[in-house]
Amino acid sequence: MRHQKVPLPPVLAVAGSGFLILLGGLGVILGTYVDVSLLLIAIFLFGVTPKMQQFWKETDPNRKMMKMQQFLKNMALLGATLALYALSSGWSLTLNF
Repeated sequence: MRHQKVPLPPVLAVAGSGFLILLGGLGVILGTYVDVSLLLIAIFLFGVTPKMQQFWKETDPNRKMMKMQQFLKNMALLGATLALYALSSGWSLTLNF
């Protein structure tokens, strides 16, 4: 986290992000407050991914490729989390023409 120049102290940032993902994951696994839990996971991914996976700043091609893969993986997880949130909230994903 120091290498990525996280604005908060590293201990606080790790504890905060860990708390978000832990609560979100437990809520989904246990089936309690699933919509809130999915939002916590989405907030975690939305906040952490652009800060920790800055592939556009890398000069080494191997590190750039690795960070880009991690960035795209996290964006796919964010999309899946938001789709699950939409389904758990009762939104219909069908298009009515």
